[in-house]
Amino acid sequence: APAPEEVLDEHEWLMQRAVEHLGPERAGRWLRKAHPWYVERLGLDPVRSKEVNAALQASATVEEARAVLAPLRAAPLAA
Repeated sequence: APAPEEVLDEHEWLMQRAVEHLGPERAGRWLRKAHPWYVERLGLDPVRSKEVNAALQASATVEEARAVLAPLRAAPLAA
């Protein structure tokens, strides 16, 4: 299984490609389908996973989603 950092890197790659292809507004909405798949693979505890997913689903833009994910990069995650 990939390490959490690898999952976050791939998620960022997907967000960048979505913005390139769909534009920033549409990408923010489209990515709501993909966020749960990536969060599930981070190995977060169930409560934290629900919190992160809820925040990502509430994000209106890719930048807001990146702000939700930023603390996960700063904190060590379980592999």
